[in-house]
Amino acid sequence: MLLDVSFGQKKMFWFADLTCPTHAPKILADGPAANRPQKLVSLEQFAMGTEVGKRIDILLEGYKTAKSEQQARIGFRDNLLYVTLAANGAVTAFALSKDGPNLALLAIPLLVLILGWAYIINDEKISAIGRYIRNSLEPELQKMAGSNESLFGWEIAHRSDDYRLERKVIQMGIDLLTFAGFGMGAIVFFLVREPKVSTAALWMCGIEGVMMLFLIFEIVTYADLKKGK
Repeated sequence: MLLDVSFGQKKMFWFADLTCPTHAPKILADGPAANRPQKLVSLEQFAMGTEVGKRIDILLEGYKTAKSEQQARIGFRDNLLYVTLAANGAVTAFALSKDGPNLALLAIPLLVLILGWAYIINDEKISAIGRYIRNSLEPELQKMAGSNESLFGWEIAHRSDDYRLERKVIQMGIDLLTFAGFGMGAIVFFLVREPKVSTAALWMCGIEGVMMLFLIFEIVTYADLKKGK
């Protein structure tokens, strides 16, 4: 509760915490001095405290928004793995069917390139949100709160255990196999199964091979193997 009290030219505010029944002062019209509010602050001090509180609220809201986007992107990214496996299986089954053309196998590299690039972009954004929270948002909140303690410990803890590098290398291998591995395998499988490969098909295989090398490079580049903050 804020009470406006003027002393000549100096405007002051009585600031009383009425939210706690054990500490809230009783305000009486003609009561003794002991019943008056407990803290006297200037207008400038009150305004400064209000601005800091507003800034903290804005930063916390930004944290909630960032985490919501991160969780949504994690779900979308993980689903891309299942979509890729299902799509590759469907195309392979069609190509190997009785009347299926071998040329259908060359659709797989194009498919995994599109899905793989979407996977990489979402994975990078997930990591970028984590970096923003650790390196920008948390230090700003610590400064506002006047504390050096970690405010979002999990953001660093899950990146600092002894098995992080092992997990990330295995995940990178799975990503390479799911996307680039399927694409390369489809090209080789087509060349083996097709009795007479046309010049256009050979060019197509060469171009798609370069695409798969590009995808391998991007997956390795954005693997985020670093440990800690």
